[in-house]
Amino acid sequence: MWVCGKTEVDLELLMKNTKYAEAPAGKQWNENTPVIKYFWEFLSSISHEDKLNFIKFCWGQERLPAN
Repeated sequence: MWVCGKTEVDLELLMKNTKYAEAPAGKQWNENTPVIKYFWEFLSSISHEDKLNFIKFCWGQERLPAN
C-alpha cells in the first residue's frame, strides 16, 4: 500500500489535504465557499471509476498516496 497507494478514493483525506488558491478578484476560497461545496458534493456523487479518473487527471496516477 505504501508503494502503490490506496485503491479506494478517500474523499475525507483529500478534503483534509486540499489547499485552496486565491480566487479571482483577490477573494480567498475555502471549504465554505459555495462553489467548493458544490465541487465536493459532485465528487462524492460520482462513481468509483470516475473518482479514479479524476485522481488520475489531477495526480498523474489512479491512486492517492497511502498517507
